[in-house]
Amino acid sequence: MDPRGIMKSDPVTSFRGDVAVLPRVSVSRAVPGGAMTVDLDDVNSAHSLAVLSVPPGSTVLDVGSGTGAVARALAARGCHVWGIDIDSDATRFTEPWCDGFLLGDVETADLDAFLGSHRFDAILLLDVLEHLRDPALAIRRLLPFLAPRGKITLSVTHVAHAAMRLQLLAGASPSSRGLSDHSLLYGFDRSSLGDLLRHAGLRVLDEARIVRSLEETETAVELAVFPREAIDGATAGPDADTYQFVVTAARGADGPTVEHMPALVRTLTEHLHRVEHNRRRLQDRVRDLETEAVAAIKEDFRRSELERHQFEDRLEKATTELARYQVERRLLRDDVLVKDAYLAELRRQVSQSQQAQEDLRAAHERLDALTAEHASESKRAADLAESNHEVHRQLERAQHELHQLHVAVADTLAQPRYVLADRCNAWARKLGFLHTALKRVWAARHRGR
Repeated sequence: MDPRGIMKSDPVTSFRGDVAVLPRVSVSRAVPGGAMTVDLDDVNSAHSLAVLSVPPGSTVLDVGSGTGAVARALAARGCHVWGIDIDSDATRFTEPWCDGFLLGDVETADLDAFLGSHRFDAILLLDVLEHLRDPALAIRRLLPFLAPRGKITLSVTHVAHAAMRLQLLAGASPSSRGLSDHSLLYGFDRSSLGDLLRHAGLRVLDEARIVRSLEETETAVELAVFPREAIDGATAGPDADTYQFVVTAARGADGPTVEHMPALVRTLTEHLHRVEHNRRRLQDRVRDLETEAVAAIKEDFRRSELERHQFEDRLEKATTELARYQVERRLLRDDVLVKDAYLAELRRQVSQSQQAQEDLRAAHERLDALTAEHASESKRAADLAESNHEVHRQLERAQHELHQLHVAVADTLAQPRYVLADRCNAWARKLGFLHTALKRVWAARHRGR
């Protein structure tokens, strides 16, 4: 950090051959106090080129210091900066980075009283000359404060940019900023800028162009309202895309011009612009291809939408059919459950029927056996009946004989005694025969039971 409180950043190699090491600053954000930073990596910026054209440690007069971004970048490179601006807001933005600051008009201010004996290695007039009443006189007022080997670096807006051409062709009114800023008192192209520098007593040492496409300027241009021929005509020519001219000049009208003394800045920027031009051509080609691709994508999208609708219709039909199938499935499942129960009942009934048939077959067999046994018993009963009938007949005969025996016994009892013995023997034989017959009847009855 130097005595004024300015933080020194890490050095990097410069793009210029006569300077080996340069401090660099960040440019992507605002710093405390409202001053903006300068992106030194952006060589398509007038402020960046102006800062890089100043060797580190130089004394610099920044005319039209504005937001203080350039003063801050120069201070970070070890330069001693003096600032002049007509805007009071510039004081608080720029003054912290300056050794001296003048709030006033460079065309009317007392420069001798402010600058005294100071001589500057570089005087910067960035986006200032367009706003002055007499730019050449302002430059001549500053020349006495330029060191013997000092340089003036200036940038002016190119009034013939393609966007401005189309805006004028459309009859649009100037805007408050950019190419058509209504506060501009002068409009410069390449020729008028050269005339101004010669009239101011300067010779050009280096020149660079800041390029912007139609879409990159502040000027609103509706390309759709212009025919293609008008757009092609407006964008034709080597300076159609030139947004600003950045010139480094020295005191004296004589000497080599930029055409005979090409510097590294000019070479690099021209190469950058060729690359930028090729980039825009590639972007146009990409845009055309994107248009074709978008058309193809739209057609594919339309087809995919049609296919999606068809698929959705098929899906809806399939969903409806699936719902119907699910209902039918539930009905079939219920029917299957009923039929399963019915089959189980049938199986049970069949099992019972089979058991009944088994029982019936056993009953038939038992009936056949009983029938056979009944027939046998019937035969035995018939035989028994016949035997009983025979026994009855024999019994009747026996009863008759017994009756006769009783009668005989009664008669015998009435006869003499010797007759009684013979008759008793006869009765004994008859009783023996009766006893045998009774035994046969008893046996026959016992078998029948």
